[in-house]
Amino acid sequence: MTEKEEIKHKYVAPTLEVLLIKLEQGIAVGSASANVTPTDASNNVQDSWGADTDDNRTINW
Repeated sequence: MTEKEEIKHKYVAPTLEVLLIKLEQGIAVGSASANVTPTDASNNVQDSWGADTDDNRTINW
């Protein structure tokens, strides 16, 4: 085979597969309940967001 000859491969068309699943109930419905109250290490409720300093860097894309 010389450098100018090309190797041709057989075309394989892409396929798409679909799997339908019917559920009687939602996934994990009612398996957990959460009553989330953010607290710090002393178990005090955090009622405000902490403000960090602004990030004024120049970012080169």
